[in-house]
Amino acid sequence: MTLKPTTEMADEARRGLAWRAEFNRGGTAIGVARARDISNRANLSPDTVRRMVSYFARHEVDKEAQGFRQGEEGYPSAGRIAWALWGGDAGKSWANQKNKQLNADNFMITIENKAAKVKLNDHVDKISVDRLIDDIAKVYGMKAVENHYAFGEIIACADNAIDTLDVEIHSGGGSVFEGYRIFNEMKKLRERGVYVTARINTLAASMGSVIAMAADKVEIASNGKIMIHEASGGAQGDSETLLRYAELLENISDEIAGIYSEKTGKDKDDIRALMKKETWMTAKQAIEMGFADEIFDTKTNAMSILDKFRPDAALTEKVQGLEASLESAQTEISDMTAALSERTADLENALTELSGIKAQLDSITAERETLTASLTEAQSKVTELEASVIEANTSAEARAAEIVAQAGIAPVDTSADESTPTDHVSIMATLSPEEKTKYYNQHAKEIKSQLIK
Repeated sequence: MTLKPTTEMADEARRGLAWRAEFNRGGTAIGVARARDISNRANLSPDTVRRMVSYFARHEVDKEAQGFRQGEEGYPSAGRIAWALWGGDAGKSWANQKNKQLNADNFMITIENKAAKVKLNDHVDKISVDRLIDDIAKVYGMKAVENHYAFGEIIACADNAIDTLDVEIHSGGGSVFEGYRIFNEMKKLRERGVYVTARINTLAASMGSVIAMAADKVEIASNGKIMIHEASGGAQGDSETLLRYAELLENISDEIAGIYSEKTGKDKDDIRALMKKETWMTAKQAIEMGFADEIFDTKTNAMSILDKFRPDAALTEKVQGLEASLESAQTEISDMTAALSERTADLENALTELSGIKAQLDSITAERETLTASLTEAQSKVTELEASVIEANTSAEARAAEIVAQAGIAPVDTSADESTPTDHVSIMATLSPEEKTKYYNQHAKEIKSQLIK
Protein backbone atom coordinates (compact mmCIF):
# COMPACT_ATOMS: atom_id res chain seq x y z
CA MET A 1 0.00 0.00 0.00
CA THR A 2 1.34 3.44 -0.97
CA LEU A 3 1.30 5.91 1.92
CA LYS A 4 2.36 9.07 0.09
CA PRO A 5 0.83 12.37 1.32
CA THR A 6 -1.38 14.35 -1.07
CA THR A 7 -0.51 17.77 -2.52
CA GLU A 8 -3.19 19.35 -0.29
CA MET A 9 -1.51 17.87 2.78
CA ALA A 10 1.90 19.10 1.59
CA ASP A 11 0.57 22.65 1.06
CA GLU A 12 -0.96 22.69 4.54
CA ALA A 13 2.25 21.39 6.15
CA ARG A 14 4.30 24.11 4.42
CA ARG A 15 1.82 26.70 5.66
CA GLY A 16 2.23 25.38 9.20
CA LEU A 17 6.03 25.57 9.02
CA ALA A 18 5.86 29.16 7.72
CA TRP A 19 3.43 30.18 10.46
CA ARG A 20 5.58 28.60 13.15
CA ALA A 21 8.66 30.48 11.90
CA GLU A 22 6.72 33.77 11.78
CA PHE A 23 4.80 33.58 15.08
CA ASN A 24 7.14 31.31 17.07
CA ARG A 25 4.30 29.18 18.45
CA GLY A 26 2.36 26.01 17.76
CA GLY A 27 3.36 22.36 17.52
CA THR A 28 6.19 20.30 18.96
CA ALA A 29 9.46 18.96 17.58
CA ILE A 30 7.53 15.85 16.53
CA GLY A 31 4.99 18.00 14.68
CA VAL A 32 7.77 19.87 12.86
CA ALA A 33 9.39 16.59 11.79
CA ARG A 34 6.01 15.33 10.60
CA ALA A 35 5.43 18.53 8.60
CA ARG A 36 8.77 18.18 6.85
CA ASP A 37 7.95 14.62 5.76
CA ILE A 38 4.48 15.61 4.58
CA SER A 39 5.67 18.76 2.77
CA ASN A 40 8.24 16.64 0.92
CA ARG A 41 5.52 14.05 0.18
CA ALA A 42 7.75 11.31 1.56
CA ASN A 43 6.24 7.83 1.91
CA LEU A 44 5.04 7.42 5.49
CA SER A 45 5.09 4.25 7.59
CA PRO A 46 1.88 2.55 8.83
CA ASP A 47 2.81 3.56 12.39
CA THR A 48 3.11 7.20 11.31
CA VAL A 49 -0.37 6.99 9.80
CA ARG A 50 -1.74 5.63 13.08
CA ARG A 51 -0.01 8.40 15.01
CA MET A 52 -1.61 10.94 12.69
CA VAL A 53 -5.05 9.44 13.33
CA SER A 54 -4.38 9.56 17.06
CA TYR A 55 -3.18 13.17 16.90
CA PHE A 56 -6.23 14.43 14.99
CA ALA A 57 -8.60 12.57 17.33
CA ARG A 58 -7.02 14.13 20.41
CA HIS A 59 -6.76 17.64 19.03
CA GLU A 60 -10.17 17.95 17.35
CA VAL A 61 -11.17 20.06 20.37
CA ASP A 62 -8.53 22.69 19.41
CA LYS A 63 -10.75 23.71 16.49
CA GLU A 64 -13.23 25.23 18.97
CA ALA A 65 -10.64 27.56 20.50
CA GLN A 66 -10.40 31.27 19.68
CA GLY A 67 -8.08 32.03 16.78
CA PHE A 68 -8.40 28.71 14.97
CA ARG A 69 -10.50 30.12 12.14
CA GLN A 70 -9.46 32.94 9.82
CA GLY A 71 -10.92 36.28 10.88
CA GLU A 72 -10.89 35.44 14.59
CA GLU A 73 -8.67 37.32 17.03
CA GLY A 74 -5.31 35.61 17.50
CA TYR A 75 -5.43 33.78 14.16
CA PRO A 76 -3.54 31.56 13.58
CA SER A 77 -3.69 30.11 17.11
CA ALA A 78 -1.09 27.66 18.39
CA GLY A 79 -3.61 24.86 17.85
CA ARG A 80 -4.25 25.95 14.24
CA ILE A 81 -0.52 26.00 13.46
CA ALA A 82 -0.04 22.54 15.03
CA TRP A 83 -3.04 21.22 13.06
CA ALA A 84 -1.44 22.46 9.82
CA LEU A 85 1.89 20.80 10.65
CA TRP A 86 0.15 17.40 10.61
CA GLY A 87 -1.45 18.10 7.20
CA GLY A 88 -4.62 19.90 8.32
CA ASP A 89 -8.12 18.66 7.45
CA ALA A 90 -6.75 17.00 4.32
CA GLY A 91 -4.26 15.08 6.46
CA LYS A 92 -6.99 13.99 8.86
CA SER A 93 -9.20 12.57 6.09
CA TRP A 94 -6.26 10.88 4.38
CA ALA A 95 -4.92 9.31 7.59
CA ASN A 96 -8.33 7.96 8.62
CA GLN A 97 -8.87 6.39 5.20
CA LYS A 98 -5.42 4.81 5.09
CA ASN A 99 -5.74 3.56 8.68
CA LYS A 100 -9.00 1.77 7.86
CA GLN A 101 -7.28 0.01 4.98
CA LEU A 102 -4.37 -0.99 7.21
CA ASN A 103 -6.74 -2.30 9.89
CA ALA A 104 -8.66 -4.32 7.31
CA ASP A 105 -5.42 -5.96 6.24
CA ASN A 106 -4.51 -6.74 9.87
CA PHE A 107 -7.95 -7.91 11.05
CA MET A 108 -7.75 -10.94 13.30
CA ILE A 109 -10.41 -12.57 15.40
CA THR A 110 -10.57 -16.16 16.68
CA ILE A 111 -13.47 -18.19 18.05
CA GLU A 112 -13.33 -21.66 19.53
CA ASN A 113 -15.92 -23.59 21.57
CA LYS A 114 -18.20 -20.58 22.06
CA ALA A 115 -15.27 -18.50 23.34
CA ALA A 116 -14.10 -15.42 21.45
CA LYS A 117 -10.97 -13.31 21.56
CA VAL A 118 -10.49 -9.75 20.37
CA LYS A 119 -7.51 -7.43 20.62
CA LEU A 120 -6.84 -3.83 21.57
CA ASN A 121 -3.26 -3.41 20.43
CA ASP A 122 -3.40 0.26 19.64
CA HIS A 123 -3.88 3.78 20.94
CA VAL A 124 -7.35 4.34 22.36
CA ASP A 125 -9.08 6.61 19.83
CA LYS A 126 -12.25 6.60 17.74
CA ILE A 127 -10.76 4.44 14.99
CA SER A 128 -9.43 1.70 17.27
CA VAL A 129 -12.55 1.73 19.45
CA ASP A 130 -14.89 1.49 16.43
CA ARG A 131 -12.88 -1.47 15.16
CA LEU A 132 -12.89 -3.30 18.50
CA ILE A 133 -16.61 -2.80 19.09
CA ASP A 134 -17.25 -3.99 15.55
CA ASP A 135 -15.16 -7.10 16.27
CA ILE A 136 -17.21 -7.81 19.39
CA ALA A 137 -20.42 -7.36 17.41
CA LYS A 138 -19.22 -9.97 14.91
CA VAL A 139 -18.92 -12.62 17.60
CA TYR A 140 -21.73 -11.58 19.90
CA GLY A 141 -24.89 -9.72 18.98
CA MET A 142 -27.31 -9.18 16.14
CA LYS A 143 -24.61 -8.59 13.55
CA ALA A 144 -23.31 -12.13 14.00
CA VAL A 145 -26.84 -13.59 13.96
CA GLU A 146 -28.08 -11.61 10.95
CA ASN A 147 -25.07 -12.63 8.87
CA HIS A 148 -25.27 -16.29 9.99
CA TYR A 149 -21.62 -16.33 10.97
CA ALA A 150 -20.31 -19.88 11.42
CA PHE A 151 -17.43 -20.71 13.72
CA GLY A 152 -16.48 -24.32 13.30
CA GLU A 153 -19.64 -26.27 14.01
CA ILE A 154 -21.32 -23.31 15.73
CA ILE A 155 -23.78 -21.09 13.91
CA ALA A 156 -24.24 -17.66 15.52
CA CYS A 157 -27.71 -17.40 17.05
CA ALA A 158 -29.31 -16.28 20.30
CA ASP A 159 -29.15 -19.78 21.77
CA ASN A 160 -25.50 -20.49 21.16
CA ALA A 161 -23.92 -17.05 21.52
CA ILE A 162 -20.44 -17.00 23.03
CA ASP A 163 -20.04 -17.77 26.71
CA THR A 164 -16.68 -16.11 27.24
CA LEU A 165 -14.80 -13.22 25.71
CA ASP A 166 -11.06 -12.56 26.06
CA VAL A 167 -9.94 -9.00 25.40
CA GLU A 168 -6.21 -8.82 24.83
CA ILE A 169 -4.84 -5.40 25.78
CA HIS A 170 -1.57 -3.79 24.77
CA SER A 171 -2.21 -0.06 24.85
CA GLY A 172 -0.63 3.11 26.16
CA GLY A 173 -4.06 4.68 26.58
CA GLY A 174 -5.64 7.61 24.77
CA SER A 175 -9.08 9.25 24.72
CA VAL A 176 -11.05 8.90 27.96
CA PHE A 177 -14.43 9.15 26.29
CA GLU A 178 -13.60 6.68 23.51
CA GLY A 179 -12.17 4.31 26.13
CA TYR A 180 -15.42 4.49 28.06
CA ARG A 181 -17.20 3.10 25.00
CA ILE A 182 -15.18 -0.13 25.23
CA PHE A 183 -15.54 -0.13 29.02
CA ASN A 184 -19.33 0.12 28.75
CA GLU A 185 -19.49 -2.52 25.99
CA MET A 186 -17.62 -4.99 28.19
CA LYS A 187 -19.96 -4.21 31.09
CA LYS A 188 -22.98 -4.89 28.86
CA LEU A 189 -21.56 -8.27 27.86
CA ARG A 190 -21.16 -9.21 31.52
CA GLU A 191 -24.77 -8.23 32.17
CA ARG A 192 -25.80 -10.63 29.38
CA GLY A 193 -23.96 -13.46 31.11
CA VAL A 194 -20.75 -13.42 29.07
CA TYR A 195 -17.63 -13.98 31.18
CA VAL A 196 -15.13 -11.32 30.14
CA THR A 197 -11.40 -11.65 30.74
CA ALA A 198 -8.95 -8.80 30.17
CA ARG A 199 -5.53 -10.14 29.28
CA ILE A 200 -2.75 -7.53 29.55
CA ASN A 201 0.01 -8.39 27.10
CA THR A 202 2.11 -6.46 27.96
CA LEU A 203 1.01 -2.90 28.73
CA ALA A 204 -2.19 -1.37 30.06
CA ALA A 205 -1.42 2.28 30.72
CA SER A 206 -3.67 5.24 31.35
CA MET A 207 -7.08 4.58 29.69
CA GLY A 208 -5.87 1.09 28.73
CA SER A 209 -5.79 0.20 32.43
CA VAL A 210 -9.30 1.62 32.97
CA ILE A 211 -10.68 -0.58 30.17
CA ALA A 212 -9.16 -3.66 31.83
CA MET A 213 -11.14 -2.89 35.02
CA ALA A 214 -14.42 -3.65 33.17
CA ALA A 215 -13.62 -7.37 32.96
CA ASP A 216 -14.66 -10.14 35.35
CA LYS A 217 -11.01 -11.15 35.61
CA VAL A 218 -7.78 -9.35 34.79
CA GLU A 219 -4.82 -11.46 33.72
CA ILE A 220 -1.38 -10.01 33.12
CA ALA A 221 1.81 -11.30 31.50
CA SER A 222 4.71 -11.94 33.87
CA ASN A 223 6.58 -9.04 32.27
CA GLY A 224 3.47 -6.89 31.92
CA LYS A 225 2.96 -3.38 33.31
CA ILE A 226 0.00 -1.33 34.49
CA MET A 227 0.21 2.45 34.77
CA ILE A 228 -2.34 4.82 36.33
CA HIS A 229 -2.28 8.61 36.43
CA GLU A 230 -4.48 11.70 36.57
CA ALA A 231 -6.50 12.70 33.53
CA SER A 232 -4.64 15.20 31.37
CA GLY A 233 -5.24 17.30 28.28
CA GLY A 234 -4.76 20.70 26.77
CA ALA A 235 -6.96 23.79 26.56
CA GLN A 236 -6.77 27.37 25.31
CA GLY A 237 -8.76 30.41 26.30
CA ASP A 238 -9.34 32.84 29.15
CA SER A 239 -9.14 32.06 32.87
CA GLU A 240 -12.79 31.00 33.03
CA THR A 241 -12.25 28.51 30.18
CA LEU A 242 -9.16 27.07 31.86
CA LEU A 243 -10.98 26.81 35.19
CA ARG A 244 -13.82 24.86 33.54
CA TYR A 245 -11.33 22.57 31.81
CA ALA A 246 -9.44 22.00 35.07
CA GLU A 247 -12.76 21.14 36.77
CA LEU A 248 -13.53 18.67 33.95
CA LEU A 249 -10.14 16.96 34.39
CA GLU A 250 -10.68 16.81 38.16
CA ASN A 251 -14.10 15.18 37.72
CA ILE A 252 -12.73 12.65 35.22
CA SER A 253 -9.84 11.73 37.54
CA ASP A 254 -12.23 11.29 40.45
CA GLU A 255 -14.52 9.11 38.32
CA ILE A 256 -11.63 6.92 37.17
CA ALA A 257 -10.40 6.61 40.77
CA GLY A 258 -13.85 5.24 41.64
CA ILE A 259 -13.48 2.57 38.94
CA TYR A 260 -10.06 1.55 40.28
CA SER A 261 -11.42 1.60 43.83
CA GLU A 262 -14.32 -0.71 42.91
CA LYS A 263 -11.92 -3.22 41.36
CA THR A 264 -9.20 -3.13 44.04
CA GLY A 265 -11.28 -2.49 47.17
CA LYS A 266 -8.94 0.36 48.09
CA ASP A 267 -10.11 3.73 49.35
CA LYS A 268 -10.68 6.20 46.54
CA ASP A 269 -8.49 8.86 48.18
CA ASP A 270 -5.61 6.37 48.34
CA ILE A 271 -6.14 5.61 44.65
CA ARG A 272 -6.05 9.34 43.81
CA ALA A 273 -2.74 9.64 45.63
CA LEU A 274 -1.32 6.87 43.42
CA MET A 275 -2.73 8.53 40.29
CA LYS A 276 -1.29 11.94 41.13
CA LYS A 277 2.26 10.59 41.29
CA GLU A 278 1.79 8.41 38.14
CA THR A 279 2.21 4.86 39.46
CA TRP A 280 3.73 2.04 37.40
CA MET A 281 3.13 -1.52 38.58
CA THR A 282 4.83 -4.77 37.69
CA ALA A 283 2.66 -7.85 37.26
CA LYS A 284 3.36 -8.91 40.84
CA GLN A 285 2.64 -5.45 42.25
CA ALA A 286 -0.56 -5.18 40.21
CA ILE A 287 -1.84 -8.44 41.72
CA GLU A 288 -0.82 -7.42 45.24
CA MET A 289 -2.62 -4.09 44.87
CA GLY A 290 -5.76 -5.67 43.37
CA PHE A 291 -5.50 -4.23 39.85
CA ALA A 292 -4.93 -7.71 38.37
CA ASP A 293 -6.02 -11.17 39.46
CA GLU A 294 -3.37 -13.54 38.13
CA ILE A 295 -0.37 -13.94 35.85
CA PHE A 296 -1.06 -15.87 32.66
CA ASP A 297 1.35 -18.23 30.93
CA THR A 298 2.74 -16.56 27.82
CA LYS A 299 3.82 -19.93 26.39
CA THR A 300 1.37 -21.29 23.85
CA ASN A 301 0.96 -24.95 23.04
CA ALA A 302 -0.30 -24.47 19.53
CA MET A 303 -0.70 -21.81 16.90
CA SER A 304 -3.97 -20.89 15.25
CA ILE A 305 -4.28 -21.32 11.48
CA LEU A 306 -4.05 -17.58 10.99
CA ASP A 307 -0.91 -17.35 13.13
CA LYS A 308 0.86 -19.82 10.83
CA PHE A 309 0.56 -17.33 8.00
CA ARG A 310 2.25 -14.55 10.03
CA PRO A 311 6.08 -14.65 9.77
CA ASP A 312 8.15 -13.69 12.77
CA ALA A 313 9.61 -10.70 10.94
CA ALA A 314 6.16 -9.22 10.49
CA LEU A 315 5.36 -9.71 14.15
CA THR A 316 8.67 -8.14 15.14
CA GLU A 317 8.00 -5.15 12.90
CA LYS A 318 4.54 -4.74 14.39
CA VAL A 319 5.88 -4.84 17.94
CA GLN A 320 8.54 -2.29 17.06
CA GLY A 321 5.90 -0.11 15.48
CA LEU A 322 3.74 -0.32 18.60
CA GLU A 323 6.69 0.57 20.79
CA ALA A 324 7.49 3.57 18.59
CA SER A 325 3.83 4.58 18.67
CA LEU A 326 3.80 4.30 22.45
CA GLU A 327 6.97 6.35 22.78
CA SER A 328 5.55 9.05 20.52
CA ALA A 329 2.28 9.09 22.46
CA GLN A 330 4.11 9.35 25.77
CA THR A 331 6.18 12.25 24.41
CA GLU A 332 3.06 14.09 23.32
CA ILE A 333 1.37 13.38 26.65
CA SER A 334 4.41 14.77 28.47
CA ASP A 335 4.33 17.89 26.28
CA MET A 336 0.63 18.40 26.94
CA THR A 337 1.08 17.77 30.67
CA ALA A 338 3.91 20.30 30.84
CA ALA A 339 1.83 22.87 28.93
CA LEU A 340 -1.16 22.32 31.22
CA SER A 341 1.06 22.63 34.31
CA GLU A 342 2.50 25.88 32.97
CA ARG A 343 -0.94 27.30 32.24
CA THR A 344 -2.22 26.15 35.61
CA ALA A 345 0.72 27.86 37.32
CA ASP A 346 0.01 31.08 35.39
CA LEU A 347 -3.62 30.89 36.43
CA GLU A 348 -2.72 30.30 40.07
CA ASN A 349 -0.33 33.26 40.00
CA ALA A 350 -3.01 35.47 38.48
CA LEU A 351 -5.55 34.37 41.09
CA THR A 352 -3.01 34.97 43.88
CA GLU A 353 -2.27 38.46 42.55
CA LEU A 354 -5.99 39.17 42.26
CA SER A 355 -6.50 37.98 45.83
CA GLY A 356 -3.74 40.34 47.03
CA ILE A 357 -5.29 43.30 45.20
CA LYS A 358 -8.69 42.48 46.69
CA ALA A 359 -7.16 42.33 50.19
CA GLN A 360 -5.56 45.75 49.67
CA LEU A 361 -8.85 47.17 48.43
CA ASP A 362 -10.68 45.74 51.46
CA SER A 363 -8.06 47.30 53.76
CA ILE A 364 -8.32 50.71 52.07
CA THR A 365 -12.12 50.55 52.21
CA ALA A 366 -12.05 49.70 55.93
CA GLU A 367 -9.57 52.53 56.62
CA ARG A 368 -11.73 54.98 54.67
CA GLU A 369 -14.80 53.96 56.66
CA THR A 370 -12.86 54.45 59.94
CA LEU A 371 -11.62 57.93 58.88
CA THR A 372 -15.12 58.90 57.73
CA ALA A 373 -16.53 57.91 61.11
CA SER A 374 -13.76 59.86 62.90
CA LEU A 375 -14.40 62.95 60.72
CA THR A 376 -18.12 62.80 61.40
CA GLU A 377 -17.45 62.57 65.14
CA ALA A 378 -14.99 65.51 64.97
CA GLN A 379 -17.47 67.65 63.04
CA SER A 380 -20.10 66.89 65.66
CA LYS A 381 -17.72 68.00 68.43
CA VAL A 382 -16.87 71.22 66.55
CA THR A 383 -20.56 71.99 66.24
CA GLU A 384 -21.01 71.39 69.96
CA LEU A 385 -18.00 73.65 70.79
CA GLU A 386 -19.30 76.43 68.53
CA ALA A 387 -22.65 76.25 70.31
CA SER A 388 -20.88 76.36 73.68
CA VAL A 389 -18.81 79.41 72.63
CA ILE A 390 -21.90 81.28 71.46
CA GLU A 391 -23.67 80.37 74.68
CA ALA A 392 -20.65 81.51 76.73
CA ASN A 393 -20.36 84.80 74.81
CA THR A 394 -24.06 85.44 75.27
CA SER A 395 -23.79 84.72 79.01
CA ALA A 396 -20.72 86.97 79.30
CA GLU A 397 -22.42 89.89 77.56
CA ALA A 398 -25.48 89.47 79.72
CA ARG A 399 -23.34 89.37 82.89
CA ALA A 400 -21.36 92.42 81.81
CA ALA A 401 -24.54 94.35 81.15
CA GLU A 402 -25.82 93.30 84.56
CA ILE A 403 -22.61 94.52 86.28
CA VAL A 404 -22.69 97.82 84.41
CA ALA A 405 -26.30 98.27 85.34
CA GLN A 406 -25.56 97.52 88.99
CA ALA A 407 -22.69 100.04 88.88
CA GLY A 408 -25.04 102.69 87.53
CA ILE A 409 -23.11 103.00 84.30
CA ALA A 410 -25.10 103.91 81.26
CA PRO A 411 -25.02 101.31 78.53
CA VAL A 412 -22.65 102.06 75.70
CA ASP A 413 -24.46 103.15 72.58
CA THR A 414 -23.34 100.58 70.02
CA SER A 415 -25.17 102.41 67.31
CA ALA A 416 -22.75 105.34 67.52
CA ASP A 417 -19.87 105.70 65.17
CA GLU A 418 -17.21 103.34 66.38
CA SER A 419 -14.58 105.87 65.28
CA THR A 420 -15.69 108.39 68.06
CA PRO A 421 -13.64 107.74 71.24
CA THR A 422 -15.40 107.35 74.63
CA ASP A 423 -15.15 110.42 76.93
CA HIS A 424 -13.93 108.63 80.05
CA VAL A 425 -13.27 111.95 81.92
CA SER A 426 -16.89 113.00 81.54
CA ILE A 427 -18.06 109.60 82.67
CA MET A 428 -15.81 109.84 85.76
CA ALA A 429 -17.50 113.11 86.70
CA THR A 430 -20.84 111.35 87.02
CA LEU A 431 -19.63 108.58 89.31
CA SER A 432 -19.40 108.23 93.05
CA PRO A 433 -15.95 108.05 94.67
CA GLU A 434 -16.13 104.29 94.97
CA GLU A 435 -17.31 103.89 91.38
CA LYS A 436 -14.65 106.34 90.14
CA THR A 437 -11.93 104.22 91.67
CA LYS A 438 -13.21 101.03 90.04
CA TYR A 439 -13.79 102.75 86.66
CA TYR A 440 -10.33 104.38 86.73
CA ASN A 441 -8.72 101.00 87.36
CA GLN A 442 -10.49 99.68 84.28
CA HIS A 443 -9.69 102.58 81.96
CA ALA A 444 -6.58 104.20 83.44
CA LYS A 445 -4.66 104.27 80.17
CA GLU A 446 -7.48 105.95 78.22
CA ILE A 447 -8.18 108.49 81.03
CA LYS A 448 -4.50 109.54 81.26
CA SER A 449 -4.41 110.00 77.51
CA GLN A 450 -7.46 112.27 77.55
CA LEU A 451 -6.14 114.33 80.52
CA ILE A 452 -2.81 114.95 78.74
CA LYS A 453 -4.65 116.33 75.75
